[in-house]
Amino acid sequence: MMTTNDMHALTLKTHRNRRFQAFVLILGLVILIFAAASLAFFFESPSINYKFGWEKTMLRAAKVIGLIAAVLLLLQLPLAGRIKFLDRIFSLPGLYNLHRLNGYIILMLIVVHPILVTIPEDRMMIPFETRYWPEWVGAALLVALFIQIVLARWRTKFIKAYQRWLVFHRALGWSILILLVLHILYVSETFEFEGPPRTAVISVAIAVAILWIAIRSQRLLVRKYPYEVSQVALAGKDTHAIDLVPVHGKGLDYLPGQFAFFSFGSKQLSDEWHPFSMSSSPTRPNKLQITVRSCGDWTNQAKTIQKGDRVWVHGPFGRFSHVLESDEKEVIMIAGGIGITPMLSMLKSLSDKKDQRRITLLWSNRSAEYEFNDDEFEAIADRLPNFIYIPVFTDKEELKGKFGRLNLDRLKTLLTGSSKDALIFLCGPPPMIRQVRRDLVFMGFPASAIKEELFAL
Repeated sequence: MMTTNDMHALTLKTHRNRRFQAFVLILGLVILIFAAASLAFFFESPSINYKFGWEKTMLRAAKVIGLIAAVLLLLQLPLAGRIKFLDRIFSLPGLYNLHRLNGYIILMLIVVHPILVTIPEDRMMIPFETRYWPEWVGAALLVALFIQIVLARWRTKFIKAYQRWLVFHRALGWSILILLVLHILYVSETFEFEGPPRTAVISVAIAVAILWIAIRSQRLLVRKYPYEVSQVALAGKDTHAIDLVPVHGKGLDYLPGQFAFFSFGSKQLSDEWHPFSMSSSPTRPNKLQITVRSCGDWTNQAKTIQKGDRVWVHGPFGRFSHVLESDEKEVIMIAGGIGITPMLSMLKSLSDKKDQRRITLLWSNRSAEYEFNDDEFEAIADRLPNFIYIPVFTDKEELKGKFGRLNLDRLKTLLTGSSKDALIFLCGPPPMIRQVRRDLVFMGFPASAIKEELFAL
């Protein structure tokens, strides 16, 4: 397991290398985009020589836009591929957000591309002739990409079961990539004949296929190191704490606050992968714990998990950890509902080290029955001399804690005396976290000091 010295060494190394690695990757992407766009000028299609003035400019612009869209489309796999190297630099939730944003940008470019192509040709419709099949492949690509984005944006309205959507999303994604390669190779003389452009497209396509195989192999390797459920206990209303132990004695190295993907070999559950933050701490290496609240098709069945069930773990992921930040600044944690789990991991780690900093935890729940780990909080308070825990309840008043939502006025009251230089960790439902973040920035806390983990991927 990772020791304290290992964690501090990782912190120093991460802060020293992360920005440089990000710069190199971004620079490489920019160079790749410029190289792709330059093909429109260095390897012109012979047919473009019959165009002049603005018509020639529009056709060149269309080709440049199409090639840029192609590069960005090929980028979608590594952005969503759960690649640990990229996670260490950008964090997996950040990569997923880029994956979504990149999809919108690609769709916009692919919509503009055919418009710029057809206007100089004085037609807005592709003729129904066999020789125009590459153009129809491009049209199919546009439709497939539009369907992909619509279903991703409004998934629950069309496909309620997440696993079914994910299978469809991946299958359609590969269809889009195949349509893209076919369209590029045969729609223009630039790529139709042997030469550097065609070789480059085929080479990149092969590289993407190899990357996909590598990603899938990585997930298969984790099955060599299974865990076993040692205990399932009711933690709070609709919430279960699941304790896991490694079968072969090889446990997961992770930082407090990180998450992983879990697949359960249970007769009552599907084996689909689900992300959960660890609620245990690496300072207590005897077990791995996740805490699951019923809030969907799969989690509603979590109570059926039994002692002895096999579990496979792919991770860890994320940069949501106090270990990766300054060990001198005051810490403020604000959690909504089950978003408390990474906070629990960090608090257990901090308490095991008897951290002397001021640490404030605000935990918002609907009512006291949704709380859990009361005994653990008491033990944490005994070991952390400057720990302040304030439960907040939104549905009804309780004998303890505060009543009401964490709005601007309540945050001002609850965080009175807190340093504006504090590190702030936010985790919970996206609407709550977005609002709390805006309020904290308005209160004078620097945005750069606010670390967030949305309770959604």
